[in-house]
Amino acid sequence: MTLVALSMTWYSMMDLATGQFGLPQLLSIGVSLAFDGAAVLSALFAIEYAKTADSGVLAELGTFLFIGTSVYITVQHAVLENYGLVGMVMFGAAPIIVGFIFKLYLNFLTRQARREAGRIVERLPVAGKLTWLRYPKQSFRLLSVAMQTRLVNAADRLDMPMDRHGILGTAPVTLQATVETPVKDTETLLVDKGVLVQDTSNEAQQITETVETKQLTSGDNLSLPVWLPNEPLMSVSNLVSICVDNGVRDFGTILGYARDIKGHGINEQTVRKSLYRAIGRVEGLA
Repeated sequence: MTLVALSMTWYSMMDLATGQFGLPQLLSIGVSLAFDGAAVLSALFAIEYAKTADSGVLAELGTFLFIGTSVYITVQHAVLENYGLVGMVMFGAAPIIVGFIFKLYLNFLTRQARREAGRIVERLPVAGKLTWLRYPKQSFRLLSVAMQTRLVNAADRLDMPMDRHGILGTAPVTLQATVETPVKDTETLLVDKGVLVQDTSNEAQQITETVETKQLTSGDNLSLPVWLPNEPLMSVSNLVSICVDNGVRDFGTILGYARDIKGHGINEQTVRKSLYRAIGRVEGLA
């Protein structure tokens, strides 16, 4: 179909340039090929833009401008050749059909790209008319749960970085400095808050010397571990990932940390789902 439309436009433009305007045949062919080539390149750019998240409105408008010009040229060619209404429809139909198919294809590619980017929500579950008649309350509750799942999934996709520089008015976060020191065979000195301990074991061990540089957060919450930032604006998924990375996988413990940092209104299902994802990510990398 595209080749037919290009052929019609090429023939009409070349015939008009040669017969009506008296241009040399070689120049008329070159002008027609340049017009068709620009239309094809513009359409290809619009298709490539539709596959990405970038806006390809300029390429799409350019393509439809070429298509509209093709329709005008072919119709005027039919008028000047006295082909009548049937000739006008026959000459102008091919570019119009190509433009329609081109728009359908662009819409298909754009929707696929939006679906892959997570910008299209899943359809709500269908219970059926008889189920709604027999169990109206339960069916309505099913829709409510599905909508809540949409909200939870949308919130999980938010990955807000921690405010390390205090831009939003919270205190900067200073992470715990951990140094791993090998143990000598004869004597081990463990420095822990100013206490000197002597170990005479002959087996080689590895002891972690923890140095607390300064208070991690501005909340002065002593129930939180030193490796977990007390940042209320931190997303639930980021909080759970930090806990899993530090060896904490207990749901109750992580839920307590989340409530201490973000308040008691935290959704348990959000924490549980984020925990499953974080554990799956860690086990997948292992």
